[in-house]
Amino acid sequence: MSYKRIIIAVMSMLILTACGENTESEISSEPVVTESTTEKVETTTTTETTKKTDKTTATKSTEKKTTSTTVEKTTESNKTTTVTKATESNKITTAVKTSATTKTAETTEKVTEMTTEAVTEPESKYDAEFNLAETPYIEITKGGDYIVRGYTAEGQIYINTESEEKVEITLDGVDISCPTSSAILVNQAKRCIIKLAEGSANYLRDGGNDKINDGVIFSNDTLRLKGKGSLEINSGNAHGIASDDDVIIESGTYIINALKTGITAHDDITINGGDLQISGGTNGIKSKGTVNINGGNMYISGGEKEEKSSIYASVSFSYTGGKVFAYGNQVTPPAFTPNPYIVVNYVNGISAGNTIGLVLNGAENAVLSPQKNLKCILMLAPDICAGDIFTAYLNGTASSDFIISEGQNIFTIE
Repeated sequence: MSYKRIIIAVMSMLILTACGENTESEISSEPVVTESTTEKVETTTTTETTKKTDKTTATKSTEKKTTSTTVEKTTESNKTTTVTKATESNKITTAVKTSATTKTAETTEKVTEMTTEAVTEPESKYDAEFNLAETPYIEITKGGDYIVRGYTAEGQIYINTESEEKVEITLDGVDISCPTSSAILVNQAKRCIIKLAEGSANYLRDGGNDKINDGVIFSNDTLRLKGKGSLEINSGNAHGIASDDDVIIESGTYIINALKTGITAHDDITINGGDLQISGGTNGIKSKGTVNINGGNMYISGGEKEEKSSIYASVSFSYTGGKVFAYGNQVTPPAFTPNPYIVVNYVNGISAGNTIGLVLNGAENAVLSPQKNLKCILMLAPDICAGDIFTAYLNGTASSDFIISEGQNIFTIE
């Protein structure tokens, strides 16, 4: 082999070796470059991602800010809108509510009025209430409390409780005329109370020719009258108030005009109070039992017949209080009085239409204007005492003075 070929072979090997190293270097460097590039790429990507993230974050942040701003704006807008709407709404609502409130107020007022009426007006204590204009003939068959009002020219209150129960009837502005019998007829009741409503004015009249139920108020059982009103009784048949049992007057104002006796009872008559003005065609008060006067103020006039009295008691007459001026032809003297009493006898009688004054110790006690002729006057009063001076005046002319002594004092005037 020549030196030339050897040199070329060596050179070729060197070149190949060099080329191999370069290739390895290039291969070796490529991964580095690749890694570097990758790192760069990754870095870049990361950076970009970060940037994107930052951008995103920034965007999100911006969006949040924007959202926040929007919210704030919206909130402000909402606030404004809300206020505006609220204001408008309130205006509208207020108007509506005001209207509703007005209606409600009206309703409430009505309800309140109804409620007030319901609360203010107490629940009726009566078992029944009657108006004579609607029910002229009233029949009560059970015990209880009843109230009657109104007017009837032809009617009656009829009481008939089979079990003999207690009945209380309140008269509150009653005007009853019964052409054929009693205006109030108690056929049967254990006890009947007639009460005059406070401040009320009541009127009763009867008629016909009923010989059994012969009073404007007639009762087969005990009859009690009381109240703070007034009752005027005008008889067209016989008596004013009549009972086959007892008659008891507790209070009230009574004006009784009777063809026969003003108040009559088969048993006892008791007057504990009230103001009475009684004019009887026969007797003023007549009892087949006792007459007991314990209080009140009364003017009692009897009829003109000789045998009739202003006060007549078959058993006895007892006085414990009140003022009594009884005048007529005769009088039953009281069996018991706590203080002296006066009887004035006019020998020649006194004609109707005259005026009589009764004076005690210079003070006028009563003035009488009799509608019938009379001969006798009975005066009972708690302030009559022994030693007092009594004087009777006839049409302004005085009698002689009389000195009161204990017990009965009969003064005769010619």
